[in-house]
Amino acid sequence: MSSVVSVQPETFSAIHNVDVDRLSSLPESALRPILPCLVRMSLCAPLDSSARWTLERKKILNCLSGVEVVNSLVGLLSIDFHELEEDARKELQLRLALHKLHRSVSEFSTTPC
Repeated sequence: MSSVVSVQPETFSAIHNVDVDRLSSLPESALRPILPCLVRMSLCAPLDSSARWTLERKKILNCLSGVEVVNSLVGLLSIDFHELEEDARKELQLRLALHKLHRSVSEFSTTPC
């Protein structure tokens, strides 16, 4: 069952224009649909390293600090998906190798001498 979550026009305009002051003034209910975006904006390494953007990021972090679900989002966004994919491939290769080894041992043990 999926539910449709709509972004309020004021919220959309604020995020579209990266108007952090306006975002800061919005209630949590208006920010909920864009929380992943805000978490990413505040925690990922910025291309803009100016003092102004550093201050803007702090404002975003202030907005997020009171929202409990943000911790879950931070955890999800902190996953190294490339490393996870590599680990999954290694595990699949090991399983395939074990399967082949098991088959060859089974064939060896059923062959008459």
